[in-house]
Amino acid sequence: MKAWKAARLAAALAVLAGAIVTSWLTALRTTWSERVEELAHRGLVRSVAERRAPREPAAVEVHRRLEQHLAALASEPGFVSSAGEVGAPPEPAAADARLRALVAAGGQDLAALDRFLAEPATAEVARALLPSATRSQDRRCELQRAAVLGLAAGAALSLDEDAPSRESARDCALRLGRALDLVRLLDDGCALSVVISGTLEADVLALVLRALDAGADPRALAAELEPRLRALSAPGRAERALRYDMDVFVSQVREASSRTTAASVVRSLVAEPFRYGEFHSLLDEYERCVAVARLAPGELLARAREGGMQPQAHPEQAPAYLRTVDSIELARARLALARAVLVLAAERAATGRWPADLADLPGALDPHSGEPLPYRVVEGRAILGPPAWTSGGAWTDQELRAALLLWERDA
Repeated sequence: MKAWKAARLAAALAVLAGAIVTSWLTALRTTWSERVEELAHRGLVRSVAERRAPREPAAVEVHRRLEQHLAALASEPGFVSSAGEVGAPPEPAAADARLRALVAAGGQDLAALDRFLAEPATAEVARALLPSATRSQDRRCELQRAAVLGLAAGAALSLDEDAPSRESARDCALRLGRALDLVRLLDDGCALSVVISGTLEADVLALVLRALDAGADPRALAAELEPRLRALSAPGRAERALRYDMDVFVSQVREASSRTTAASVVRSLVAEPFRYGEFHSLLDEYERCVAVARLAPGELLARAREGGMQPQAHPEQAPAYLRTVDSIELARARLALARAVLVLAAERAATGRWPADLADLPGALDPHSGEPLPYRVVEGRAILGPPAWTSGGAWTDQELRAALLLWERDA
């Protein structure tokens, strides 16, 4: 009899313990769901329209064909490895032999990709406000860089003659614009993708500067590239990337929670309390970094520098999302300087001399201060940049030129 009573007591305690644990897990899940709903209400996760963009029929077809072109380039012997031989970003005076080897390795497949990007339907998708690529675990960064760099290198090298014709200069500008369109098409909107896009944009911009030195028409370049550069350097890019990441993370957690198996029940009893603790910690960091991304430009820069915008800082010690904001803001600064370079070069082509200042020139503003970028003409030599926030000795002139934050040209 005593054994039977003990068994009944043990069973009752087990039921009570199960009820307590179940209630606890339910409370954890409820708290998590409420916080996620709060994020959605505050606009901190991707919107329905943003989720729909990659599934638009036109975008689906464009990306299907783009994948075919990239697969063809991947099969070309030496194409990807040739891009690895070119520095990142390539210097304006990069060895022609390496750039020519890359273009030659791409061959007809690279030309076919360029024709595909020139199609109106492709251009429309590339210039849409929302990223149209679907998220992928296999980013094939080396192949993507080879394709972008090959297009831009082909455009810049097409001007290697004593006096480029107006037609060739115009064609060069169009091809460089299509290289930036490819960067846009490859961007799926998440934080890592946007950071990768920043490095690809730097590759294109370095070859834009090279094309200017080779005799490209600055007015044609400005007309073709300035709208793209303005869109890419617009504020809000970092916040959007963070929202994309958080939306994917939340969706994955919801999907995992909806799958119920015997193994998942046991795992929930043991590990779920710890997992939700980690989830909330991640959301805390995410919300802090979104708050940074939403700051006014000047204040945003001061906070983003904590993530390592100074090259001698230690970005690996900063939170991951803050490093993302830092990288995106650095890319925005680079894009702004490129816009200013095109404005200066176009003005010089029109008047025959460098302008005395940037006060009356549109599109030559530092995105982090709202003021014209530092600019001066010394003995006929134009010097643009570096941005004021690079002062303090953390950057050398060589690092600034390599980061495309300092540009100098003679008359």
